[in-house]
Amino acid sequence: MNLEDEVVSGMETESYSSVKLKCQNALNKTRSGKHQVALNLMKDLPAKHADDRASLALIYRVNGTMSVEFAKTMDDPNDKQSCLKNGLVWAKKAAESSPCSVEFACFYASLLYETATKVKEYEETIRECDRALAIKDPIDPGKESLKKETDQLKPEGRIIEDVRNELSALREKANTELRIKKEERKKQKQKTPATSLSTGRKKSTVATSSRPAVNSDDKVSSPSTELNLSNIMRLNDLNSKNDVQEKLDPESIEVMLGMESPSYLAVKSECKEALKFKRGNFHKAIKLMNDLGARIEDDRASLALICRVQGTVLSQITVDLTSIHWKNAAEFAKKATVLSPCSVEFGYFYANLLYEMATEEKEFEESVRECDRALAIKNPIDPGKEIFQEVTGYNISTPEGRIEHVRNKLRGVRDTIDRLYLKKKKIEAEVAGLNESSTGLLDAGMASFFPPYRNFWEYVQDSRY
Repeated sequence: MNLEDEVVSGMETESYSSVKLKCQNALNKTRSGKHQVALNLMKDLPAKHADDRASLALIYRVNGTMSVEFAKTMDDPNDKQSCLKNGLVWAKKAAESSPCSVEFACFYASLLYETATKVKEYEETIRECDRALAIKDPIDPGKESLKKETDQLKPEGRIIEDVRNELSALREKANTELRIKKEERKKQKQKTPATSLSTGRKKSTVATSSRPAVNSDDKVSSPSTELNLSNIMRLNDLNSKNDVQEKLDPESIEVMLGMESPSYLAVKSECKEALKFKRGNFHKAIKLMNDLGARIEDDRASLALICRVQGTVLSQITVDLTSIHWKNAAEFAKKATVLSPCSVEFGYFYANLLYEMATEEKEFEESVRECDRALAIKNPIDPGKEIFQEVTGYNISTPEGRIEHVRNKLRGVRDTIDRLYLKKKKIEAEVAGLNESSTGLLDAGMASFFPPYRNFWEYVQDSRY
């Protein structure tokens, strides 16, 4: 039995019908805003139906649709693009698993077009459209897609013809964009002649695109966090970016890969909702975060973000720095740094909490140690991928700018503590320089300087506010 016959026969089985119902349920959850629930429903389906090509193709197709639906809810352009690229990977898998499906091919081609920015990407869109239009005996799209029942009652030929018309229109749009891009490249080539430094004569130059060239073997990252070939290529790029920088540790690798997954983006969306609740309903925000944490098991990136947001919510319940809420906030902040050791932002959040709560010298020293640890990170994660851009200071346009912004905040905390140490040492020096005969008067003077406080650090704690 060839590949096409295997898919067609598989669509008549009870297993395929069962998978279709589960996929429909997941899509309904996605469209109602329950993205994490939908992802959990789809999570184990590929492994369970690995030998059922028809079911596997449908599962890939629905995962792609969920990524597109999720992208529509994104405010951050980077998150939106990441989600669409995950959808593109799923769409390609669906088209490869069911090569006679014009519907799956149309979905893949449309995502290629939506995410295309370069000449070769528009060319790839056109090739996929041509491949789909050349299918001689396509599968009825009504048997594959999860559309309304009224749409599935159309005559088979008409449905196929609708998809072919859509493919033809898409091909025309991609071809128009391709001509524009080639014309831009031609103009760019004419505008940038290279000059020889040694002779002063102009020499021919290779066309320079407005964007960096991409190797033809580059792949879009996989939606999973497994160390597959494309992920390894990305990690090699991360580790070779600067020879002076240290290699990434396994925990940081796991976090960085996890931040590319649809699951992480879904968690980020729910965390954003919790931060909205905290403004008027801390109990609801805490419950939402507790429920979210209970659903996440082995996703280090998501768990780190949950701990970070949980710390934010708890630290804003009360201004009483000695309350259990602040202590719990510090615990969550510490967990976030352990889970994501390359996060300079999580490091700052933890260090600042320690500083805010400190009343004794050793507690200030702990804040300094965390500042030093975070400032020493060689390959920090872009804070824009962790914290939402509407948070003050994180709407800076570049990752480097955002990282430097957080590092400056860390330096600010450390400098403040250093100044407090200098103030303490100055007072101690003045005390040591006085004669023993004036000790009693000095004690009285120090008592008036710190009347309600046990020690210097308790005085500092109160005088900061």
